Amino acid sequence: MPDVPLGDVLSLDRDEVKLEPDVSYTTAGVLNYGRGLFERPAVLGNETKYKSYFRLHRGQFVYSKLFAWEGALTTVTGGFDGMFVSQEFPSFSIDRSRLLPEYMRLITQWPAFWADVRSGEAGMGSRRKRVHPDFLLGLRIPLPDVTQQRRIVDLVAHVDAVVAASRAHHGAGLVAQRSILQDVLETCEAYEPLANVVVKAKAGATPKRDDASNFGGEIPWLKSGEVGQDGISETEESITDDALARSSAWLMPPQSLVVAMYGQGNTAGTVGFTSIAMASNQAVLGLVPDDTKVNPRFLFHWLKFRKPAMRERRVGSTQPNLNKQIVLEEIVPMLPTAEQERIVGVLDVIGETANHSDQLATDAGRTRLALLSSLLTETTTIAEPYDSLMGAV
Repeated sequence: MPDVPLGDVLSLDRDEVKLEPDVSYTTAGVLNYGRGLFERPAVLGNETKYKSYFRLHRGQFVYSKLFAWEGALTTVTGGFDGMFVSQEFPSFSIDRSRLLPEYMRLITQWPAFWADVRSGEAGMGSRRKRVHPDFLLGLRIPLPDVTQQRRIVDLVAHVDAVVAASRAHHGAGLVAQRSILQDVLETCEAYEPLANVVVKAKAGATPKRDDASNFGGEIPWLKSGEVGQDGISETEESITDDALARSSAWLMPPQSLVVAMYGQGNTAGTVGFTSIAMASNQAVLGLVPDDTKVNPRFLFHWLKFRKPAMRERRVGSTQPNLNKQIVLEEIVPMLPTAEQERIVGVLDVIGETANHSDQLATDAGRTRLALLSSLLTETTTIAEPYDSLMGAV
């Protein structure tokens, strides 16, 4: 596959517009890692330091001089036609007889291209790295003929459709689960605090790190960042029997619930369900359900549903966290055993299907990245019969 400098197929094309003080301008920015444009809030001409903006046009190539090094490059799609950018976002017309805008969009999503762009960053410090147009136009890209570009664009679009459909199906499953549990919340008349439906509730512990004999044993050891799973059976680290005996860590039985009390980002309040016996660190509260009062699977689904409510009760100013007392105050609906089992049956089926869709989206996304790389490096080629099979041309 031939490769050409971008300067052969791109030319600087800036539609400068002098700003009027009382006119509103809808502006756009460029997301990193080739994720496209996003709309910024509209601004009046007298609300910005710039004297001019530059109007974008559909099919142009545009990038952020400041963040091109992390993949803030893309092409202009229809929804952003006519929006404005500052002088920090050079725009270029594309020679469509040789380069399809949609193909150029794929180039901007290619990690190898980001690496080439990073080699031209200039400035001091991570927030002052700039990539200038002259350097960018000197970068070379693989450029098959337009017919082959169409095939590549079409094939990747089919993978994108699988990813989008799988994510939508996953999202619909989560909405269905929440709807069922919201109905329980609104119709159930009897509740008990969580403390009344568990036989044990205890946080774990971290054995001494400076004693190597504490780690690498046969006991899985769960951390708060690993909690958000159903059927947890593997952990990143493990501890020894001696570590368990010498610390306040404890061995939770299978079918225990685990709640992250603190951790990075949105971790606090995350709920998991264990499928094997394991220990945990001090950021994880282990719960052993009293199965004479509550179905363990029902409790798992219920506490997942109640994560936002639990998070609202976090305490602390710098980094609000949960604690054992707050978690055990959470309300649990007291439904008949048969009703709990019926609801669990429905929720588990929905959850299994949603998880399958989520995994399919992940796998398809990885396939897309590998496929894109192989198509752009001509490791994989698309034969002519593809046109009639898929209707690319």
